[in-house]
Amino acid sequence: MKPFFIAVIMFLFCDIFSAQNLWQIKTDSVNFAVLISDYHTYEFEKAYFSVHEPSTNTENKLPIESIYNSPADYGDITFLYSVNNDTLFSGEIIWQGVGNIIFPQNFIPADSFSIGETILSEPLSFEYFTNHSGLDSTVFKTKADSAWDKIKNLDIVNSFSNQTYRVGIYLYTPGSSVEVDTLIFSDFVEAKWVTFLYVNNPGTSEIKDDKPISDNFELSQNYPNPFNPTTIISFTIPSVVDPKFESTTLKIYDILGNEVTTLVNGKLNPGNYKVEFNASNLSSGIYFYRIITQNFSAAKKMILVK
Repeated sequence: MKPFFIAVIMFLFCDIFSAQNLWQIKTDSVNFAVLISDYHTYEFEKAYFSVHEPSTNTENKLPIESIYNSPADYGDITFLYSVNNDTLFSGEIIWQGVGNIIFPQNFIPADSFSIGETILSEPLSFEYFTNHSGLDSTVFKTKADSAWDKIKNLDIVNSFSNQTYRVGIYLYTPGSSVEVDTLIFSDFVEAKWVTFLYVNNPGTSEIKDDKPISDNFELSQNYPNPFNPTTIISFTIPSVVDPKFESTTLKIYDILGNEVTTLVNGKLNPGNYKVEFNASNLSSGIYFYRIITQNFSAAKKMILVK
């Protein structure tokens, strides 16, 4: 029995390790996670992680659109990344009296995730939405918050919280009738909470070279300088930084001190980084770039010549 026990432990370890490899947060990409929970019990059921091309999207909301076709016998529900219309997931709805969603097979089951004890940072935004109108917003949000409390300590959530992230909770409610100001629906057996996690680190990439990571913060002069219309800004997050507790911002300002754009806004692991700044829509002149962390700030001048 002992060899069998060891084999089972090894199998479970490999299964969890493989699942974690499927949702490693990439600092030069848009990252999404979709988590499914039961409406009544809030129990976490499954999750899906996807990576998309980095975006310069600066909207102060979750960039998600939903397409819901209410089922007669069959229907469907699709969620899109609104910046480029990538499909986050699309599920078929089979009515059969309950309106069950058939989720794609690439969702990872709940037992592949673990509960972490990492301190969870607050999201940049927290949004609530649903496919039904006529809901009492207070009751809806209270229940949605309970669903969030049930999953917020999962390891995948903590991975997102180590970055500057956004959260959205969608309530999927089968059927079409709603009693106004309540949460009583005609068909609620298969209702689900769908939680979205979102991280966008546009254009920032860790430099893979043999250069050792410094013990000090560094901000290099952009290259080329003068430039037209793109230039590279390099910086170093030192080896002593714990990314769980320290956020990094890199912003561009004009000569009057007006903020032009944000290039980096998130929690980065120690390493050497570079980010491309594209000034195609700006006029010639002097600009400044400034990096700010909890324990460091620095600024440098650059010149755009067109």
